[in-house]
Parts: sequence; structure tokens; C-alpha cells
Amino acid sequence: MAIRIISFNIHKGVGWLTRKSTITQIHTHLREQNPDIIFLQEVRGSQFELIAAEIWPHFSYGKNAVYQKGHHGNAILSKFPIHYSKNIDLTMHQSI
Repeated sequence: MAIRIISFNIHKGVGWLTRKSTITQIHTHLREQNPDIIFLQEVRGSQFELIAAEIWPHFSYGKNAVYQKGHHGNAILSKFPIHYSKNIDLTMHQSI
């Protein structure tokens, strides 16, 4: 059985040049690729639920950065059940 996997840094769902939301385009692009499992980086808040809608019913989110206006982290979207998930933050903090 072949499994299609995609890893994608969505940059908090904001375009590089326009600074406008790209979540709709990301959802469309991922849907066209039809992966079974998606690894998303730099997902802000509940964006992963919008992307997962109707296609990837199983998901896990790991919050890695928390700030005054929200948070972002990594998410796994899957067509298969996720039986266990644990977030381990490997962020390297610089010493001053």
C-alpha cells in the first residue's frame, strides 16, 4: 500500500509579498495533491482545522510559540486515525 505524504511550511498562512491570507490557496493546492498525511509547519491557531476540513478528519496540533495575539506551531493532518501524539518543542534559544 502506497501512502502519499506532504510536508509544508505555510508561514502562518500569510503571503510573502502581499501579506494577505493564503489559507484558501494552501487548502486548494493540498487537495489537488491528495496526500494521505500532511505535516504542516508554522500553523497559526486553528488554521489546521480549516485546511483539514472534509478531507483529513484526523489531526494533531503542537503549539510551539505563544505570544500576546495568539500562537503557532506544527500540525499533522491524516486520513488515518492518530492513536497518540506528543509535542516536543526543540526550539533552540540563543544565549545573550
